[in-house]
Amino acid sequence: MKNSKPLFPSTEPDVDLKIRKRTPGRLQMGERIHGTMVRDGRFHYEMTEDEPTTKRLRRKTRYVYRGELVNVVEQPDGTRILTLRRVCSVEKNSNKTLAFMSYCCKLLREISQIVRMTRI
Repeated sequence: MKNSKPLFPSTEPDVDLKIRKRTPGRLQMGERIHGTMVRDGRFHYEMTEDEPTTKRLRRKTRYVYRGELVNVVEQPDGTRILTLRRVCSVEKNSNKTLAFMSYCCKLLREISQIVRMTRI
């Protein structure tokens, strides 16, 4: 734990502890809840479970297709997005126009293959 302070043990004999949970039922063995404990009487304590945090869980990207030049990613709402992968750089001595045309032909073949496979 970052910047944790020392903990001091304290045992309260013969206490009455009331736990207010967000879900019905008793605590299971080893179950942990986060909350606030208040001493509201000489031998009476009350613990109230905190509201669950509203952190957004980051969903792992779900790839429908991973190809040489193209990826198809499915979004959390079910829509599919076509993304292009990075292109390797063209050598200095090669014909850039010819290399670009070759790339476009490969790209077209891969996209048509994806359309046949996934029916996007």
